[in-house]
Amino acid sequence: MIGAYIKRRGNLIFIGEKTAVTDTAELSACLEESFISLQLMDVECALDIPEGQRIPVKDAARMYDFFQSVTETALDDLHSVWLKGRIAENAVIFCLEVESGIDLSHLAEFADGGSCEDGIWRFTLRAEKAGEAA
Repeated sequence: MIGAYIKRRGNLIFIGEKTAVTDTAELSACLEESFISLQLMDVECALDIPEGQRIPVKDAARMYDFFQSVTETALDDLHSVWLKGRIAENAVIFCLEVESGIDLSHLAEFADGGSCEDGIWRFTLRAEKAGEAA
């Protein structure tokens, strides 16, 4: 899982050196590669991010870094991970849901919102849209 993160995070750094904006498909590719490692550890994973939306590279990196922090922290008792993106008027709102018995409350300060109910942690992060959809 760490190898996938290092590889994909490096890709985001290289993209950020060339342009300030990326497509949500790039973030999806990062997450999909990380999901492969999680699924090998019997973690259920699901991803639903609208493609064709342009967001700042820094926001894509923030989302991926946050995802990595959450999954690494919860790994000893991680059952499922679901990341959904929805289009708002001027933003893409990402909702990360993680089923884990590990206390993740300290990570909420790095998200735009966070809560836990019945062992399901929910975190939201917002990425401003950056130009027209592709």
